[in-house]
Amino acid sequence: MMNNYLIKKLKNPVLSQQKTLEEGFSFLECIAAILILSIAFAFNMQFLVFLKIENLKQEIQTGAVSLSKEILDDLRYRLGNNVGGITSGKTQILNKNMFGYDYNADIYVCHTEPTLNAQNTVTACPTATASNVRYIVVQILDKNRNNEKVYTVQTIFTALQQ
Repeated sequence: MMNNYLIKKLKNPVLSQQKTLEEGFSFLECIAAILILSIAFAFNMQFLVFLKIENLKQEIQTGAVSLSKEILDDLRYRLGNNVGGITSGKTQILNKNMFGYDYNADIYVCHTEPTLNAQNTVTACPTATASNVRYIVVQILDKNRNNEKVYTVQTIFTALQQ
């Protein structure tokens, strides 16, 4: 019976062609899938670049906070020994490295409360009054971004009474 079937197929090639189901994907389906994936990757790539920029900003901010803490700890130690021993007015610290980033710092030591504008820039730092209180403003500047202000902290130190 099997032989009869094969003989009929060999004698009549037109009848031997049966419709088969399509197997695999067509060229257009592949192109459409590649196009959709490309668009999805393009949107994800923009998001990844945005995340990388935000992480860099956070690393710079963290370094600035750590540097300001280091500066304030040094000032606290020096003020604890002698309140009058700290130079009043503006002092600059150049080329400080923290967590692999380069910073500059502006330190303002005032005898009365300093005046800051909306951009946290010190506009007045009175030093004429004699008192045991020192108002300190530390501004950390990113050296690699044309001294852009990254972090500003303000505090008050006073001599302890014995």
